[in-house]
Amino acid sequence: MPSLSYQQLSLIHKENSDVITDGMIQKIHQPQKEFLLLQIRKPQINHRLFFSFEQQNIAFYLTNKSWQNPSSPPFFCQLLRKYILNGRITEFSLAENDRLLTIKVQTRREENLHVHFLLCEMWGRSGNAYLLNESKNILGSLYPNKKPRDYFAVMDEQPKSTKTTPKKNFLEEYCTQQAQFPWNEAADYFFSRHLEEQKKSRQIQLLTSLINKEQKKLKNKITKLQNSLQDAKNSDDLRVKGELLKSNMHLAKRGTKNIKVINYFAENPNDFLQIELDERKDAKENMQQYFKRYRKLQDGLPFLKKQIEKAQREKEINNKRLEELQKGNIPSISQLPPKWQRQLQKSSTKSSPQNIPQKQRDCYYKFTSQDNVTILVGRGSRDNDQLTFQVAKGNDIWLHTEDYPGAHVVVLNREKKEPPQRTLFDAAQLAVYYSKAKNHPKVSISYTKRKNVSKPKKSKPGLVYLSSKKNLVIIPDKDILEKLLATKDT
Repeated sequence: MPSLSYQQLSLIHKENSDVITDGMIQKIHQPQKEFLLLQIRKPQINHRLFFSFEQQNIAFYLTNKSWQNPSSPPFFCQLLRKYILNGRITEFSLAENDRLLTIKVQTRREENLHVHFLLCEMWGRSGNAYLLNESKNILGSLYPNKKPRDYFAVMDEQPKSTKTTPKKNFLEEYCTQQAQFPWNEAADYFFSRHLEEQKKSRQIQLLTSLINKEQKKLKNKITKLQNSLQDAKNSDDLRVKGELLKSNMHLAKRGTKNIKVINYFAENPNDFLQIELDERKDAKENMQQYFKRYRKLQDGLPFLKKQIEKAQREKEINNKRLEELQKGNIPSISQLPPKWQRQLQKSSTKSSPQNIPQKQRDCYYKFTSQDNVTILVGRGSRDNDQLTFQVAKGNDIWLHTEDYPGAHVVVLNREKKEPPQRTLFDAAQLAVYYSKAKNHPKVSISYTKRKNVSKPKKSKPGLVYLSSKKNLVIIPDKDILEKLLATKDT
């Protein structure tokens, strides 16, 4: 959309000149980095003067629109409040044949009269606003890195009235001559509609990008889950080896790396099968290990199937969302994942850097146990504190490796029931994996209810005190860990 031309600005200026001059600046806001809003008081009426210094969207006009302001005003807004808030506008002029607007403001401070100038360069590609003192020294600007043009000679000239009849312009389509301020209202309607379209376009672009990234993650997740599912379906080989070991225990002595036996489960009874052994274990222990691995894979089949179905459903939902976005329709924000909602909120406000919240991501990784229970794992030491003391509730189960640095792990327990034993062991596996003990053969894990965890005063991030706890010993299990990591949702 083009910025307003000089002719269009002159029409709006002519309409506003008497309205703005001698008005008192009651409020100053900077709702977005590129926008300024002055609330000007005249007897029995308030006017809101809006400025856009967005590249290609340069404009000023009176508006009735409301804007959401940042919690902390940007520097230039603070500067304007310091020097011209509660000041009286004594001059509101547009240079002849130039898109340079000058607002002269008088303020009284401690019985002394002070004069400041708000200069607005309304040029399409390099618009900016400057605050000057009476000596015409620049105190600050909207875009600090931009150098102003040499406009002081223009300021020193006597303002000239604009009597030129402008050529027909695009605002005429929206101009209602019966309105009190027809050109202002036309500009307000036109720019407001454009900003909404711009916002919608940004949201569609952002959502499309977020969904495509999520689809890629889901595709990889489904592939990993399907591989694990295939391994589980092929686990009968483990059972066969266990049975054959059971029949040939006399061959599998401690210290033996492998044995070769007749596979009486094969179609050809003369086929031999080589069985790999853990030489640190005896025959019985090796046999039990094969049967244990077989049962784990078999028990994990329903869980893997559910996770694959869940991921495929999410993928299908995202496909429908993409179809709607291609039609120009934005899905209901409340139905989107919270992390997407935060991204959209950030995009819609277009806050300047000092107003962007520091928290850009969750403080935890999210996993699903084999019993379909949510497990949260802290990303780092400060994130651990946030997870434990802001996210977790009193009856959630808290876990941590004993004697080793690592992540805080929380098993959600909002129904206040004892979590399944298998879920507790799943959480313990994650606690080991996200710790310095991940390569140890056996690891002790402390666990307790979150309400038994407290933060010592002036302690380092991540350091906590447990008023009571229990312990369990974990042997890291690669098969279980792979299934858990496949459910990871960042």
